[in-house]
Amino acid sequence: MVIASIRPGSIDAHVGRQLKTRRQQLGLKQGDLARALNVSILQVHKYETAKSSLPAGRLLRLSRALGVSPAYFFDGLEADAGGRLADRAAKPVLG
Repeated sequence: MVIASIRPGSIDAHVGRQLKTRRQQLGLKQGDLARALNVSILQVHKYETAKSSLPAGRLLRLSRALGVSPAYFFDGLEADAGGRLADRAAKPVLG
């Protein structure tokens, strides 16, 4: 199973880095994003530092707020995970 080979925390950390990078590219503060998502600034900080995982629905709202596709948050994950996903990309995840 592909997902089992990567620690969940490393996925959250990657998504958090992508979130912070995009927020900074747009010149937004954590407070701006918090208001757009109707969460606290602390919660945005927790997403960016992988202290909290992003729920799927919030990830979708976040992608819309930042003008990117949901896939943006996972771009480069294979490289970030040391190629472990890329090595197994042809194999099904389940089954």
